[in-house]
Amino acid sequence: MSKYQNIVALANKLESEKFSLFLKQGRGDCFLLILFQSKAQFSYDGKKYFIIPKDTAVLFSPYNLNAYKAYNGELLNSFLSFKTSIDFFNGFDFSMNIPFKISSDDMKILVKKIDRISFLINTDYEESSIEIIESYIKGVFTVLNEA
Repeated sequence: MSKYQNIVALANKLESEKFSLFLKQGRGDCFLLILFQSKAQFSYDGKKYFIIPKDTAVLFSPYNLNAYKAYNGELLNSFLSFKTSIDFFNGFDFSMNIPFKISSDDMKILVKKIDRISFLINTDYEESSIEIIESYIKGVFTVLNEA
């Protein structure tokens, strides 16, 4: 059985200037990594929003409120959502549910990895692909940890 279930990945998703997301229970029992490739508005409570810069990442834990909006134009983002054990994150130093800035070079690497995961899931998914997908997921968080 795979270490990861319910994998959803999408790179370079462009949302309208009116985009707003509010999920009181997040993505349920899945972790969500969101990469903001443009400025955005972010909130911890869904009421008070603050601006986060482009090249910001947030890893949401399961059942954690997700609230963010486009800021001053369209919102460009990439995301990776999946179910796994919390133990997967042992050894990584980044915090969950808190936005943190990463370099534009690291952002490019992460977006490419998420794009590859999306491709494997949506166009070439076979049982043998799961090991490749698992290595890419691990690679995403290794890069994120070093960012």
